[in-house]
Amino acid sequence: MKYTNKGNKATKLGFGEGVLDAARDDDRVVGLGADITASVGMNFFKEAYPERFFSMGIAEQDAMAVASGMALGGKIPVFSTYGVFAAHRANDQIRISACYNNVHVVIGGAHAGVSVGPDGATHQALEDIAAMRVLPNMTVISPCDATQARIATRKAILELDGPVYVRFGREPVPDFTADDQEFVIGKAQLMNEGSDITIVATGNEVWESLKAADDLQKLGISARVINMHTIKPLDGDILLNAADETRVIFTVEEHQTAGGLGGAVTEFLSQHHPIRVCRIGVDDSFGESGLAPELMHKYGLDAEGIVKRVLAEIAFEDLSVFIPKMGKPFSTYPKGLYTSKMLYEGYDPNQEETFNTCFDTRVYNHYISMGKRGQDVRETLARSLHDHFITHALYQLLDQYDEKKVIGVMGGHARRRDDPQYRQIVFLSKRLTEMGRLMVTGGGPGAMEATHLGAYMAGRPDSDVEEALAMMTPSPTFRDEGWLRSAFKVMERFPMVTEYHSLAIPTWYYGHEPTTPFATDIAKYFDNSVREDGIVTVAKGGIIYTPGSAGTMQEIFQDAGQNHYESVGYASPMIFMGKDYYTNYMPAYSLLKDLSDRGIFKNMILTISDDNDEIIAAVEDFFNNNVMC
Repeated sequence: MKYTNKGNKATKLGFGEGVLDAARDDDRVVGLGADITASVGMNFFKEAYPERFFSMGIAEQDAMAVASGMALGGKIPVFSTYGVFAAHRANDQIRISACYNNVHVVIGGAHAGVSVGPDGATHQALEDIAAMRVLPNMTVISPCDATQARIATRKAILELDGPVYVRFGREPVPDFTADDQEFVIGKAQLMNEGSDITIVATGNEVWESLKAADDLQKLGISARVINMHTIKPLDGDILLNAADETRVIFTVEEHQTAGGLGGAVTEFLSQHHPIRVCRIGVDDSFGESGLAPELMHKYGLDAEGIVKRVLAEIAFEDLSVFIPKMGKPFSTYPKGLYTSKMLYEGYDPNQEETFNTCFDTRVYNHYISMGKRGQDVRETLARSLHDHFITHALYQLLDQYDEKKVIGVMGGHARRRDDPQYRQIVFLSKRLTEMGRLMVTGGGPGAMEATHLGAYMAGRPDSDVEEALAMMTPSPTFRDEGWLRSAFKVMERFPMVTEYHSLAIPTWYYGHEPTTPFATDIAKYFDNSVREDGIVTVAKGGIIYTPGSAGTMQEIFQDAGQNHYESVGYASPMIFMGKDYYTNYMPAYSLLKDLSDRGIFKNMILTISDDNDEIIAAVEDFFNNNVMC
């Protein structure tokens, strides 16, 4: 471990030193006590400035009301007591007198966590972060050692406005951060680099997390460690980077798992970057009396406990954190399906040439340069691992849907945007999406794009769809200048209605064709055969076949064979859009109908129509009645 313990020192002493430092520089600083002055680190200030110290007796509510009045009068009051008394006994006064008035009162919350030891549950603050961070205008700080407590407290007094809660402990703990450290309230510190998992810790748990990271490294797990010394306001940027660059996030705190650091981190990431978050702390119980190290061990809050929890959670999910990055321009273990934002990262619709350097193009160029077959064994392994985790994420998405509500659209690869059937497919997909169907395609141009455009426009009036089509038809094929740009302009003009989703399953095998950005969820593969089989298999609510060429014929008879043998447990509808095409020009429907009538192909549920209402009726009949034809 790159950090060295300078000697154990209680963080309450760092708090007291910080108050004294601030008082030397600003005579507006006054102190308030509650008959436990030395226990909470305020004795340094009292001894140096007795005329500026006020003992309020065992009356925390009165002390907070007085402190708030002093702040309104121009003073900078610092009131310190045990965290359980500040956060809970004086909560009403903190809420109304300090927070509602938004006055600058600094509150010291001592005896944080179970490491208080023998004093037991009544004095172990395990709910104070939750109680304080929910209050408007409140800043919540939890320094990791005595040195940081001194720096943080001084800055909280002299640099902030409004109420501040500084959390610290009683027992001596490792003091390991530098006196000249860069400390910014609201800006977390990256303590240890790591690429597999992230441990976000606060207070004394930062030291334990660093020790745990060392032990995990010996097991082949690279753990990033973040010191989230400010819990409110939370540093979202460092969390977003961790969510982007590592697979699982753990939070560690001497606090209840509900409402504290883990709650704050989970709330932020669930909104901005959903990722698995495992919270380590006290799980819905009070503490107890005992020696501090024994209690830390019992509640799994020491380094050993953190390592055990990490290993248990990783084994529970998968082994992906053990997989190396392998130096590829793509992740060997993507954490979920792609979005168009991820695929087109770096693309600016106003500068069309940026398509040549966006993420999707970089991966495609790498794929071509290494050969579509991937002769290099590391390249083959990397692609296979990538596709494995894409499949894992794909089925996590599909598990959210009734399987008979998943509808595939195939064929129509060359359908132009100005073709009437393109428009028909858009409105068909829009209606089916609004009916709760998940539309699935290969994610490319033509009928595939039309399907996702329709799903994207679900919930909007038809006039918006007509406007979107008008914006796109000047670039009718993906080979025309402005094809991708116009799609992004449509999305800018009509932001997505987020309750609707659609699934694209494209491949870099056909990477010269840009993936439609209208799909909300994109399972992009390297292995084209896996991708093609995937669409036929997952579309258990039926497949709508638009006019296509040889590739579509392959898919039609692959689907027919799957239905014949009921490979997924039952047969699903095969719906042919284009009567003339599929009975005369490419008579796949006619052949299957004949084979079905003669009993050679069994379990065929066949429909042919050029009318959206009839197509939707066929989909609904199957879902409602499981009708066999």
